[in-house]
Amino acid sequence: MPDAATDYIIGDFTAFTMSDDVIDLEERGLFDAPGPAWARAEELLAEIGVTIGWRSDWKDAERAVENLAEAASLIAAVVNAFKWQEINAAIERLKDADLTDPAAKATALREAVKLDAIKRGLTKRTRRDFEATSVKGEVGLD
Repeated sequence: MPDAATDYIIGDFTAFTMSDDVIDLEERGLFDAPGPAWARAEELLAEIGVTIGWRSDWKDAERAVENLAEAASLIAAVVNAFKWQEINAAIERLKDADLTDPAAKATALREAVKLDAIKRGLTKRTRRDFEATSVKGEVGLD
C-alpha cells in the first residue's frame, strides 16, 4: 500500500536535509541536542562508523528508518544475550568459589544479589518512539 503523502511531495529532500534550519523536536520530547536534526543524526551514526547515503531521496531515508530500527532491535537482542551469558557465568563462578571464610561468603552473597538484580534488569524491555514516516490506507475527510 503506497504512502498517502507521496503525491504531495514536490520539495527537494537534499536541500531540506542540508539546511541549517533547526527542526524543533525538543518541545515534543524527541530530540535533546541543539542544532539541525539531520546533522545530529549524521554525527550520531558517524560515532559508530555509519555514513548516511540516502540524503538525496526521502524514500530511501524512510526505508533507512525501518532498517535502522530493525537492526537496532537485533543488535539489542545480541547484546542482551551476551550480557545474560556473562552474568550466568559470574554466578557459576560464585557457586564454585571457596566460601569457607565468612568474609568471602558475605562478599559472595552480596555479589549474588547484585547479579540477580542485573538479570532482572536484563529481562525488561525498552521502547523508542519515532515520528511517523508514512501514512498508509485510506485518508480522507470524514
